[in-house]
Amino acid sequence: MKTFALSSLLLLVVSSPAFAQKIESDSLRTPRNRIDKKVRREILKMEANFGRAIERQDAASLNRLLADYYADGNEGERAMAKKATLAHCKAGTLPYYRIQAERKFNARSGIIEVEGISRRKQTLVTDNDSPELIRVRRMWTKKEGNWLLIAQTIRPVERDAEK
Repeated sequence: MKTFALSSLLLLVVSSPAFAQKIESDSLRTPRNRIDKKVRREILKMEANFGRAIERQDAASLNRLLADYYADGNEGERAMAKKATLAHCKAGTLPYYRIQAERKFNARSGIIEVEGISRRKQTLVTDNDSPELIRVRRMWTKKEGNWLLIAQTIRPVERDAEK
């Protein structure tokens, strides 16, 4: 009888931490990717403001949209920080990639990711060898009631097909 009670107690002690971890991970998984309609509309509005600021070469508006630690990464190029991005905006050399297809929203730890396909604008005759379709990913976070863009990454769609 003592052996049965001891083995039952041991089984209970060993299995309870694993059960508790499973419940915790399942409860974290469910709301992670859920984004309500209000947040989605706010992010789409910020995306439009971001594009408008670049197209109008409005560095002051762009400065309000970018976080202090903003980074812009183009595949094969060195990442640009906020200061360099604002300088390119003033000079009119900052490209804007409007997401035109396969738009997806993901939420992770207070960061909203917007990802999709865009078309690269051909600026020079020698740009023919660069891929026409690119994948754009932007990451937004809310600080003090305002949405701020913290990162943008751009890479060719062809690389996605290889993975």
